[in-house]
Amino acid sequence: MHSGELDLSTPLVVPTSRSAQPGILRPGVMVAGEQAQVMTEQRACVARERLGELMGQVSRTELNSLDAALILVFQLD
Repeated sequence: MHSGELDLSTPLVVPTSRSAQPGILRPGVMVAGEQAQVMTEQRACVARERLGELMGQVSRTELNSLDAALILVFQLD
C-alpha cells in the first residue's frame, strides 16, 4: 500500500493473494483488475528502496476493511 499523504520513513507492506480464503484478517481488494485477499497477518516493514512501482490505490471501503483487520492484528482495540 502507498499513500502520498504520509511520509513514512519505513513503509509497512502487506502481501496479497488471489488464492487465499477470505476472512476477517484477510479483507478483499482489487489488484490489477483482479480480486485479492490482503494477508494482514504477514505484514512487514521494508526499506523504501526495495519497493517497486505503485500498483494502484485502494478504495475508501477497502481501506476501512484494511484498517479494521490491522486493528485486530495489532490488538489496538
